[in-house]
Amino acid sequence: MKRLFILSILLVPAFLFASIQICAQSGRKESALTARDTRPAEALYEDANDYVNKKITEFERNHVPYDKQLEERTYREGREAAARNAELLSARSKLAGNDLYYLGLLYGLADNNDKAIDAFRRFVSVVPPGVEAEHVQLARLEIISIASRKQLFDEAEKALADYNINEPRTVDQRVGAEFELAAGYHKANKLEQTLIHAKEAFSTLKLFQPSNQVEQTQKRQALSIVPQLLARAYLELNRNDDAIAVLNELRSLALALPSAALYRKALTGLLDVGKSFETIKPIDSSDAPKTNPPELVVKEWMDQSPVKLSDLRGRVVLLDFWAHWCGPCIATFPRLSKWHDKYKERGLVILGVTRYFGEGDGRRMKPAEELSFLKQFKKRHRLSYGFAISDSSDNDSNYDVSSFPSAFLIDRKGIVRFITIGGSAIEGAALEKLILVLLDEK
Repeated sequence: MKRLFILSILLVPAFLFASIQICAQSGRKESALTARDTRPAEALYEDANDYVNKKITEFERNHVPYDKQLEERTYREGREAAARNAELLSARSKLAGNDLYYLGLLYGLADNNDKAIDAFRRFVSVVPPGVEAEHVQLARLEIISIASRKQLFDEAEKALADYNINEPRTVDQRVGAEFELAAGYHKANKLEQTLIHAKEAFSTLKLFQPSNQVEQTQKRQALSIVPQLLARAYLELNRNDDAIAVLNELRSLALALPSAALYRKALTGLLDVGKSFETIKPIDSSDAPKTNPPELVVKEWMDQSPVKLSDLRGRVVLLDFWAHWCGPCIATFPRLSKWHDKYKERGLVILGVTRYFGEGDGRRMKPAEELSFLKQFKKRHRLSYGFAISDSSDNDSNYDVSSFPSAFLIDRKGIVRFITIGGSAIEGAALEKLILVLLDEK
């Protein structure tokens, strides 16, 4: 069976739970339809769970153009398939063990809140031998999620306590469970309880060490909502200094990942609290992350010998993520050129990081033509520093760049110390000020 990701805040939306009437199993005879379908409960679940993906694969294979109504119909059909399979399973007599687990999952796919939680309750109440411990833990997480949204907080708290004293446990699942409870309490305006679980979610999330790109994305997505909820609860309790501390910690975490998008969220949060840009100080060297940023993925180097970031230790490096169609990017070129000429002898290296976009001058271009276009573009704007050009969006993904220009300032030890989002003069002044600080560091 495919792994079930309970951490809905990272990968999938939570159950929407419409009221779908499905026949109960209270002592009635199995229907002829049920009798004919003898597939195991797991197969019934997999059939419904795979429905949408199979349809999407079919559409792609047949080159079916995107249509919103078709998309909505496909997801509706997936819910209906889950409801039918849940009806088949629930009609069987003496359901127990894993049958109840998969019945809960089917009701969840069918968006039936009440019947999903009821099936999971029955499943965890009496666990017969042979049932996978992972299934029991996942069922507890589903109970936490549903009960939190239904404001059944005593039940959610008990399920969380049971989850925390049993195995297997994972950091990402614990974060999701704590966040679900925090969000439920916040919706109910129970701010002190919100703080308890939001703080635990944030603390646990900081322990999560991604081992691959998928988990890296999960952590970034969680960091985009968990600390924001915590900061919001602090603000609503008039604890502004605590909210500011959370947002500053998020800035530090954004440097460590690194993530331009998260840095933007933290910065925006600080500005919303009432901090002016001038009073938002760079992260102190003692609080700076100890991790090195990802190496660049480069197809073509322009006016720069091929080099790795690790080869540039001992120098201060500025990575400027830009696009040739981006007006604010072009507006930053004069100061970047000035800094390159003024500080290169002191150890500053500027790399313009871009990629092939498949167009230029308002028309489609193949890579070779676009490379020639970029050479002329660089010459026209009199840019003396080197370009690192990729033929994919890997660099944007690795640095979580969602808007241009975005710049990453790396110190002599290879640590990201500052991120700027945008090309404003005030950001430029702050960036140059820190460049000088880092150039003086040994």
